[in-house]
Amino acid sequence: MSAQLSEVRRDGNTLAVPFERPRVRPAKALRYELHVTAADIADVVTGIGGWLFDRALAGWHVSVAADDGADVRALRILGLKPVGLEGSWRSAESEVVAMTAVGASRPADHERPGRNGDVVFFGTYGADGLDGAQQVRYRPSAAALAFKGHALTVIGADPAAAGWAETLFRRGRSAGLLDADLVPVC
Repeated sequence: MSAQLSEVRRDGNTLAVPFERPRVRPAKALRYELHVTAADIADVVTGIGGWLFDRALAGWHVSVAADDGADVRALRILGLKPVGLEGSWRSAESEVVAMTAVGASRPADHERPGRNGDVVFFGTYGADGLDGAQQVRYRPSAAALAFKGHALTVIGADPAAAGWAETLFRRGRSAGLLDADLVPVC
């Protein structure tokens, strides 16, 4: 129960009267997850760090699998959860909407992942070998650009490299709830 006050007018006076009503909470809440896999953390930060930061800030659970020996401070600056390449991403709850982002910084990286949910690719070879891949762009928020600049500094890159737009490649579907903020490039 949550205590609240209600104003009651009586004889020209206003009284604050406490009343209680039951607080309604769902038994289970829908959760959004974004799983990223890439060759290294630098590719993630430079390629889509702003997009991932904004997703994490919006309440998504964002995890990144990259080289186990890599410095994960840049990921933590962006609010991302580092996991090992063998990290388990399976959720016990059925009320999870999952999206996967795959880094394609080498020609062999673009193999289609065998996971359920939506998949986007990023990196130099993002659209190679993917029939019907659509190039999309994301414009990070000012906060995302600021945090991405700090993360770039940690990985030894120029913070000025945090450009105004990040490029991804979407395959096989039109824009929807999960990626409505990704703008198609004509």
